[in-house]
Amino acid sequence: MPKRLFSIFLIFITIFSFAGCSLRSPKKIEDVVKCSSNSYTCYFDGIKHDFIVELPDTNSTNAPLIIALHGYGNNASSMRLSTNLHEQANEAGICVVYVTGASNPDDAISALSWNSGIGDMSNNDVGFLVALKNYMAENFDTDSSNTFVVGFSNGAFMTHRIAVEASDEFKGVVSVAGMMPAKIWNEMNKDLSISVFQITGTKDEVIPQNLNNSASSSINPAIELVMDRYVELTKADLYATTNIGKNSVLNRYHSEASVEIWDLLIRDGYHSWPDENIAGFSINELIVDFINSCI
Repeated sequence: MPKRLFSIFLIFITIFSFAGCSLRSPKKIEDVVKCSSNSYTCYFDGIKHDFIVELPDTNSTNAPLIIALHGYGNNASSMRLSTNLHEQANEAGICVVYVTGASNPDDAISALSWNSGIGDMSNNDVGFLVALKNYMAENFDTDSSNTFVVGFSNGAFMTHRIAVEASDEFKGVVSVAGMMPAKIWNEMNKDLSISVFQITGTKDEVIPQNLNNSASSSINPAIELVMDRYVELTKADLYATTNIGKNSVLNRYHSEASVEIWDLLIRDGYHSWPDENIAGFSINELIVDFINSCI
């Protein structure tokens, strides 16, 4: 090859390589604005989100982080007020960031939600939550290697998508009244290294269950099959079955790779964040126990 052509070739390869690296670089949260002492707005991929940061009173440097996801039609503020998850988490030295989803850009009347894999929503919420994890680590010194996603209802559906598609980015997920969307279930065919805590009420008619035969009329898999698959793919073994509260049952599994799989069935529980007075135990304290078992 002539010297001049070889030089042009090298220049082309260099430019292409840099462009390729740029395309592969993860997107970041942009235009962050502080609205009050602990609330913020930001944009990711052109979509606006709000988030509320709750830090422990003690030094939060390198602290574990919970990213809390609301249910359909709610927001970060309502999730904070209805769960108070940060109270127990902060006492344990865990940071919490409550975050608001977005509406479907293809549906002008859709409510705030998460792109869990149900429907045709195009928002890149997996990418957004990874970017939020990185933003929190860079700006609040949280531990990116010990970041968990906790969700309720539609937010819990999203945790199952995170577990399957971003298991290398998060330490664990907690699904409160969440199901596995069929689309994500069909992708669930590789070994996983992420801890999972599933909380299901026996009278929850939203979550497909073999127990109450609701799975027979659903396109989404029975939650019992989902949890069996997590146990299989993480190579975990059952180490404890415990009756807690008012005859609820908690099965706990552990793998040699230090993965925890917890499966809690709440007797007479509905599609709601469990109430301590009804369940007979604090779900927030149990979530903190799960996180501490993983770190």
